[in-house]
Amino acid sequence: MADFQYQNPDDAIAAAVSRLRPVATETIRITEAGGRVLATDLMLDRDSPACDVSAMDGFAVRIDELTAGSVPVSAEAAAGHAPPTCKAGTAVRIFTGAPVPPECDTVIKREDVHEAEAAITLKDGIAPPRIGSHIRRRGENGLSGHSFLQAGSVLTPAALAGAATCGAAEFSVYRRVRVAIVTTGDELCRIDQQPESWQIRDSNGFALRGLFQSRPYLDVATPIHAPDKLTELTDLLKRLSSEFDAIFLTGGVSVGDRDFVPKAVKNAGGEIIFHKLPIRPGKPLLTAVQDGTLIAGLPGNPVSVLYTGRRFGVAYLQHLAGFNKPEPVLTTSLLNADEKSLHLHWGRLVQLEPQGARLLESRGSGDVINASQSDGFIEIPAGQSGRGPWKYFSW
Repeated sequence: MADFQYQNPDDAIAAAVSRLRPVATETIRITEAGGRVLATDLMLDRDSPACDVSAMDGFAVRIDELTAGSVPVSAEAAAGHAPPTCKAGTAVRIFTGAPVPPECDTVIKREDVHEAEAAITLKDGIAPPRIGSHIRRRGENGLSGHSFLQAGSVLTPAALAGAATCGAAEFSVYRRVRVAIVTTGDELCRIDQQPESWQIRDSNGFALRGLFQSRPYLDVATPIHAPDKLTELTDLLKRLSSEFDAIFLTGGVSVGDRDFVPKAVKNAGGEIIFHKLPIRPGKPLLTAVQDGTLIAGLPGNPVSVLYTGRRFGVAYLQHLAGFNKPEPVLTTSLLNADEKSLHLHWGRLVQLEPQGARLLESRGSGDVINASQSDGFIEIPAGQSGRGPWKYFSW
């Protein structure tokens, strides 16, 4: 694969994102923050938990008094209320999440004691609890001032729960990455048109918009179509690069006489990072930067658009959005593996099943009908074949 500047997708992605800088930041309320990317660390505003609390329904006691015999119950502790005083020689009935009276050193489970006449005794055969049993200690989850979510973290439902617990009603996030999508090709017509036999409906814009629009950190514009004319395409790139953080073009990136995207990128002032990778589908993929704006030229065949948009485009956009690390690599094994292999890195469409992934029959990078039935694709490295496990990317 000596003809290629980069030998695998990950090296090409690393080269591209090294030329990109995250977008600016803004402050938003927690009600608008789902799926956005933090721009600053979030700190605990107090110890978590803020006091010793019970992990069980039971009784708060002094361990030495419980083992001495029957202990009267003198008070009750419930979540959301200040802890009562536990008088010497007594126990406090306590509920899960309630603060433990400071005089007590242990919580014993309700099912481990006999209750009679407002007193408790340890059941026969139950080993005496250790000091501190069933108590969640103050600060054991985290101490005040501790950073629990770092800049570049995605505000998942779990992250939002943590933020709310710490009183973070608003915080700084990276603004949404502004994304433009441009389809090219004189053979394309609108989807509401009846195409002539030499035309095809434009599916690529909808594929990319669907791929990106489901990600809350992106602001995806309605796709537009550009004719196969170098001057018009050059002028369009100049205009879009001043309005958007990323531009995705489909079609016109190969080496044909009417493949104008590489020339248009250069004429508009773009610097090409790479053009062509050892991958299938999507070999002619182009990635460039123009005054800080990402330009990605994807091959025009529908399956190539899906593969390169997901494998490369999402990685580029996550970097622009401020992600502090690449997305986790998931793997799956094939249920119907074959022994086919390529000298290229091969993205193969699959459907997921409970036991693994099943290869879909595909008639090439133009077979959008079979692609529409897929859950994503596996990526088989050059020269390899078989069951896997292989990297898996969902749409």
